Amino acid sequence: MPFNFKKSFITGLLLLLPLWATVMIVGFLIEKIGAPATSIFFGFLDESVRSSRWINGFLNLFSTLFVVALVTGFGWISHHIFGRLLLLFTENVIVKLPFINSVYRTVKQIVDTFGANKGKSSPQKAVLVEFPRAGMYSIGFSNGEVAGEIGDKVGEASINVFIPTTPNPTSGFLVLVRKTEVIDLDMTVGDAMKVIISGGAVIPEYHKNQKVSVKIQ
Repeated sequence: MPFNFKKSFITGLLLLLPLWATVMIVGFLIEKIGAPATSIFFGFLDESVRSSRWINGFLNLFSTLFVVALVTGFGWISHHIFGRLLLLFTENVIVKLPFINSVYRTVKQIVDTFGANKGKSSPQKAVLVEFPRAGMYSIGFSNGEVAGEIGDKVGEASINVFIPTTPNPTSGFLVLVRKTEVIDLDMTVGDAMKVIISGGAVIPEYHKNQKVSVKIQ
């Protein structure tokens, strides 16, 4: 097989991107969670001890893992009756506090939308839509039917479609498209993301008779 620099570079980039993202996220957590937590958990230690680069790094890592364990434990407890009662009591107290209740409700709604209890909100299928104008197509991800006030105002059965930008898929456009104008793709969400990130340089294999069955809720 002849050497293709462009294709090999893009493939290597796609393979290393998850690793790079993982390192960045872990570093971010250690910096934003571990460092403040270390000041709380190990504030009693002498400054000369904590000033050591290796010791401070270990304490930050330990503090981060401890906080993660606490959050995980709280999540586990919340699945039991006592935990649910405690969570319900806490929410009842928070919603009675001025201003704080508005912030809490907003954040909770966002978390519920993208959390495990709202699995329908995760990208379900790769699609094509005419965007930004008729005759020009963009790859997007269906995100369920348009509902609530927006769905009522639109009037017609429509789909929430998120269209990522290239090469940074974390930004993009949310468009509401009529069901009849959404073209389903057989490729997986992961393959579609590769096409977007690579700017079309990476094209997944396509077998016309092989279908990926994903139902849009």
